[in-house]
Amino acid sequence: MVEGQTVDQGQVLVKADSKDWENRVNTLKHQLDSAKANLVQTQTSVVNAQSNLATMQYNLATAQANLDAAQYNLQAQQDIKAVQDKIDNANIQMQQAKVFLQQSLMDPAVKGDVITYWNQTIARYQADIVSYQKDLLDLKTTLPIVGFSMTDITTKQAQVQQAQNGIAQAQAGVDLAKKNIESAQANVIVSQNAVDDAQAALTEEQNGAQQITSPIKGIVTRVNVKQGDIVQRNTNIIEIADAEKFEANVMVSERDVTSLTIGGQSSVAFDALPGLIFPAK
Repeated sequence: MVEGQTVDQGQVLVKADSKDWENRVNTLKHQLDSAKANLVQTQTSVVNAQSNLATMQYNLATAQANLDAAQYNLQAQQDIKAVQDKIDNANIQMQQAKVFLQQSLMDPAVKGDVITYWNQTIARYQADIVSYQKDLLDLKTTLPIVGFSMTDITTKQAQVQQAQNGIAQAQAGVDLAKKNIESAQANVIVSQNAVDDAQAALTEEQNGAQQITSPIKGIVTRVNVKQGDIVQRNTNIIEIADAEKFEANVMVSERDVTSLTIGGQSSVAFDALPGLIFPAK
């Protein structure tokens, strides 16, 4: 449309182009798909991190169980050694008591109560040895594993510490992955909202009039936009005047009055609308 152009009633003046909206919606849809893919990837990383944490926790439990077993068996061996030492000491003491008893029996000057004392002492040591041997048998029976040493204990303590460090690292990985999931979920929501808004705007435009037609037969007096411009609602795009409804009070010289007739054809130009010629009667 150009200024001064004559248009008929119903003639198309402007056509809307929804291409920009469609491109915008497609871009936002791609962003949404990317955000969703990132969310899935992040959720997978959380699963992997949690699996790694579970493995580390199992390793820690295994290392702790090995350490506990080693410490238990080492303690049992120490207990066995302590009982064996008691047996050895009791044997030594009993042998000494027997020597003293033999010496007493060979000495006529030794009284009977001394001999009785050594006999009782020997009997007491014999009873202790029997009791210690029973304790020793009980300990050996309840000992499930043998052969642990302090070196083994130190090694297993190091394994427990290593497993604990692994758990700390795995837990940190889980925490980071969870934060990434929260961020990805937020991005998905933002992208989805943007798509919804753009789609709603596009739908509104598509459901509305895609073209503007002239309501009357007239002359285009003003065009306020050019092709390709982005216009907002309620923008005054084109102005059309009905040539049959213009009225003007025109001063005519006495010399020209005689050439005028009622209903005669004429033309009018306005300084405010340069280049426009209007038909008149």
